[in-house]
Amino acid sequence: MDQQYIAQLSNMVAYQMRELLVCFDVPFEDQDNLLVGVCPIHDGADNPHAFTVDLEEGDYFGCWRCWTRGCEKEWLHSPIGLIRAILSTSRGKKVSFNESVRFALEFIKLDKEDIYSKSQNIRFGPPAKKKISLKIPREKVRSSLARPVRYYLDRGYGENVLDIFDVGACWEKGKPMYGRAVAPVYDEDFKHMVGCVGRTMHENFNGNKWINSKHFNSGSHLYGYWLAKEGIRKTQAIILVEGQGDVWRLWEAGIKNAVGIFGSSLSDAQCRTVETCGALNIISLMDNDEAGAKARISVKEKCERLFNIIEPLISKKDVGDMTVKEITTELKPQLKEYI
Repeated sequence: MDQQYIAQLSNMVAYQMRELLVCFDVPFEDQDNLLVGVCPIHDGADNPHAFTVDLEEGDYFGCWRCWTRGCEKEWLHSPIGLIRAILSTSRGKKVSFNESVRFALEFIKLDKEDIYSKSQNIRFGPPAKKKISLKIPREKVRSSLARPVRYYLDRGYGENVLDIFDVGACWEKGKPMYGRAVAPVYDEDFKHMVGCVGRTMHENFNGNKWINSKHFNSGSHLYGYWLAKEGIRKTQAIILVEGQGDVWRLWEAGIKNAVGIFGSSLSDAQCRTVETCGALNIISLMDNDEAGAKARISVKEKCERLFNIIEPLISKKDVGDMTVKEITTELKPQLKEYI
């Protein structure tokens, strides 16, 4: 069995992944192009969303992962690897790779001779697109916000970087973001806004300092990824920071592979984006406080199996409080291999 044969077999199993999980009595939620559930390899009841299978056509089509214990490391993350892992777990002993291939062949009801012809003749429909709760053209977003935002100018951010990230103030009465400085969040193509976050411009405000737009799940996105993805691929490194202001300050200092996690915990969805962004190294650049410590732990727990993690030291509370000069003299020497 050559490598091409196995790849074609895996691809065919991937197209029937839902049926495969049903065959193995593995419960799952169908989230568009992602199947999510309890890991069937270890006692995965600790996390009902630890097990995922990617069904979006591309390099990771059919690949599975256990986000709790990294079970795929032992078995390979291909569909054949999943079959082998489940068979071995259910039988209480490790089955051979060849036995897993035979199971896959039986599962898809094919003889070896039919593999190539069927994989070439079947015409599969286009993959379902991930649902987006909001989709507003960038041009409309820019025209609806007043720029520059005096609040951020007074905090030392340059007008140019705020304009690059389309940061503006909402002065349209009746809008949920009225009276707030708005940071739009865009899709990966930088064409449509999928949500936004708004900050009050009054330090003595009694309500929430930050609010999200309706239906926007910040845990499903990395702030600034639409601009940082090219730099990430070029440097093979991704810098994770907590907030939008940290991303802006690094950009002003010429560091363009940084993204924000919207808080103090890296979500599973964000981790999946990190895994597929082309990075080999993660620079965990969190705030110097209790929340920042929590964020660093979150990054380590979810990413240390796959990435080289670097935790630079800074003298200020967060990167946003640093000047460009301080970043140049204090931070850049620690990151010279990754920016």
